[in-house]
Amino acid sequence: MVRSKFREWNGIVKTRSAAIEPAKKPVSVPGGTSVKQNDLKSGNKAIKPTSSSNSKQSGVGEDSYNGRITDKYSWSQTINEVDVKVPVSSEIKKGKQLNVTITNNDIKILVPGQAEGVLLHGKFSFPVKKDDCYWNLVPGEAIRIWLQKSQERYS
Repeated sequence: MVRSKFREWNGIVKTRSAAIEPAKKPVSVPGGTSVKQNDLKSGNKAIKPTSSSNSKQSGVGEDSYNGRITDKYSWSQTINEVDVKVPVSSEIKKGKQLNVTITNNDIKILVPGQAEGVLLHGKFSFPVKKDDCYWNLVPGEAIRIWLQKSQERYS
């Protein structure tokens, strides 16, 4: 099963890197007029960057293809999946130091034992297939999360 997911992801990465081009029209961002597939919400408020100068526009950069880069995380998406990258402190070297919970409707990333233990917590605008979602830790850098959309969507 892991090998087939790796092959599937590897094919997507090769296809994406060969065909990446900037978005033809701007994508609505958190705080805009419409809510996108993977704009995460914290409580009742959507997670937003503190200012527009601290984040990049949609479709710009390797971590935000058809997505967004904020102060807390970055995301990109295709018609079938959403990729999220959450930076972590340099002390986090093993997955055992994290508590990642992904359900069909929300995500929660905790670092037990830290004063600010919640790295990310929010609800998805649309459901995902929790059994087809997985995450990986790049030690001391970031958590990479792959979310499989329950329906094909551009937004």
